[in-house]
Amino acid sequence: MNSEQLERAIRLWKQAFAIRRWLPGPLAACEEVAAVEAWLEHQGGLLSAELRPAREDVVALARMLTSFAATSFNTRAYRLRVPKGAQRAKAKARSSAAVLKAYALEALACEHGLVPAAEAQRRLDLGLHPPELTLMTYARELIRRTEYASQGLSVYWLWLELDEHSRKGLTVAAVQQAEQRLLEWLKQPDSIAAEAR
Repeated sequence: MNSEQLERAIRLWKQAFAIRRWLPGPLAACEEVAAVEAWLEHQGGLLSAELRPAREDVVALARMLTSFAATSFNTRAYRLRVPKGAQRAKAKARSSAAVLKAYALEALACEHGLVPAAEAQRRLDLGLHPPELTLMTYARELIRRTEYASQGLSVYWLWLELDEHSRKGLTVAAVQQAEQRLLEWLKQPDSIAAEAR
């Protein structure tokens, strides 16, 4: 994972959290990137200097802001999509999050020339899920959210799986540390990997 892309995604994610309260009601729940982008370009001057996006970040920030409507911030819509007790919807979000984790682990393994994708998937199928995998996957999804649409409720599920420390301490260093631990885990034989999780 490119550390510059990650740093930018985390910065934009934090910026989007802070900006969201300034968005007019309809835009706060908007999934139209162009509408949020237009607001940032024409009304962004109302934001404080630290919240005002750089020109090159406007589109990526608009994408991040609109991704909240598809993930966690549109809480009314979330309750409608996943009402209390709607086990099928929750199971689908959980299953989709597991697929995102598998893709992220396979990508990490390939980036570093480690175990083949099938071997990484086999470990996940055996139930070997190191906790760092959720953090790394969520971080990779942050980058994707600056480039195009979010994976919706599956990303929100990843967020819910993170512990409070990981949520508040989301930094490039924390993600790189998680990646390093995952790389070490991937290099271990199955029996040691099972103990390490």
